[in-house]
Amino acid sequence: MRILHIQDFGPLAFQTAALLKTMVVSVDSVGSIACAADALEANKYDLTIWDVDAVSPEAIDKLPDLRARSPKTQVLICGSNETIQIVVAAIEKGADDFILRPVRPDELRIRIQQASARAPDLSNGRESSEFGPLRIDITQGDVSVDGVPLNLTPRERSVLHVLMRARGNVVSKDQIAARVFSLNEDAGPQSIETYVHRLRRKVDHPAFTIETLRGLGYRLTATNKA
Repeated sequence: MRILHIQDFGPLAFQTAALLKTMVVSVDSVGSIACAADALEANKYDLTIWDVDAVSPEAIDKLPDLRARSPKTQVLICGSNETIQIVVAAIEKGADDFILRPVRPDELRIRIQQASARAPDLSNGRESSEFGPLRIDITQGDVSVDGVPLNLTPRERSVLHVLMRARGNVVSKDQIAARVFSLNEDAGPQSIETYVHRLRRKVDHPAFTIETLRGLGYRLTATNKA
């Protein structure tokens, strides 16, 4: 999951940013609505988190325009009791959900999972993604094969989810990088190869395999051997 965090880079916003780093794979942070608009034009995000301390009340009026630029991107508003009127205005302008400070890790995790479940590009309206005996619970982030839980890192889980969503189609390394790495991270070909190698080792099952198509990318394929 890729998140755009609009924040003021103050102490409270840094706390939220630190929590995000422990929960999701890819987070890009910007300090203004203008920068957010540029980021949404250049990249594909699953969720934007608006820190209302980073924007003026007037900036909320630009929310419909930003949603039009990226209609599939969910919007989560982060505010406080002191800024509740701005939070309400953002909901009226089209935000999907909100969370109030102090931000609790469990609550933030649940909000992000719920956003993932709502996003049509991530879940197709379902709470889980399945490929044969392989299953990812969208709302909880759990991965299992034949009902047996797998111990995957968040990054490995995200790479696997990208392959599962492709439903047997080829996914290039650039496409994987765009979904699971943030702008300031090294997302070279070797990094993608490393994560795919780890997945092959951890998600070993006779019913499916991760194919390498040289020069094209990777494909999750059913083997019909189960």
